Amino acid sequence: KIPTHSDISFKNSSPALEWISHSWLADIIIYVSSSADIRIGTLLLIIPILSSTLALLYLIQTNLKCSKFAIWTTLTIATLLLISFFRLHPLTFLIPLLLILFWSYLNWRENSKKHILIWPLVFLLWANIAGGFIFIPAFFCIAVLVAEIVRFLFLKDKFSPSFSDILGLIGAFLLGIILSFIYLNFIRIWFYVFSFAGVME
Repeated sequence: KIPTHSDISFKNSSPALEWISHSWLADIIIYVSSSADIRIGTLLLIIPILSSTLALLYLIQTNLKCSKFAIWTTLTIATLLLISFFRLHPLTFLIPLLLILFWSYLNWRENSKKHILIWPLVFLLWANIAGGFIFIPAFFCIAVLVAEIVRFLFLKDKFSPSFSDILGLIGAFLLGIILSFIYLNFIRIWFYVFSFAGVME
């Protein structure tokens, strides 16, 4: 019988935390890649994850106009950390996804407004790769929205967003939330998150 609740729960209530397969897509990717040979499977995953992470870090730092020394120091440290701590785990896929969110936001700040259209896709992938941590991109987007609304209302400098820019951010965020429902258990992924945090019973 497939369990419906976890016996190991951080909650001191009954019943225990509801169990749902919130990382089914990552589990399939890991299983398929390592089904023949675990070492080959690890390489098949670490190469694209490592390369995409380093590429995004480079693009982000270039956008922030960091010095070449800072860029290459960061890339070297990131490479060593990723190689040292890399494991076949769903959370590993979230590193480049979070960097994509940040990179797209920086490009949006540089008047490349279409880049935030990638936010909904990131939410869709995140919900199915490690849905139990869907609050991470949500918090990031909410922080961005709050920061830009404050800039719009109070700063009024040349870097302040327009009203249409704010609407674009809100629309991309809301569409991301909607797409996160495209999941095996539909909206239950959000109930799982709230229950895990002790917000909901």
